Amino acid sequence: KTQGVRAKRYFYPGCHRMEPYNSAYPRQRERLPNTDTLCSRVICLPTGTAVSTPDVHRVCQTIAHAKPTSETSETHLE
Repeated sequence: KTQGVRAKRYFYPGCHRMEPYNSAYPRQRERLPNTDTLCSRVICLPTGTAVSTPDVHRVCQTIAHAKPTSETSETHLE
């Protein structure tokens, strides 16, 4: 966001944590750890016909400059 790129979480939380699945299958929440991990890491980048070539370059530059943090391997922008 600070770099002018609208990115958001994608499939977060996982469908198994949303209604009606959350209530109908409460034990499944604990049985899908890989889904939880992926859902917490995947983002949706800008797409569609409204995204211009300069927008694509800005998104690519932003990703290229993202650096992993020391212990968590999550990325942040400097």
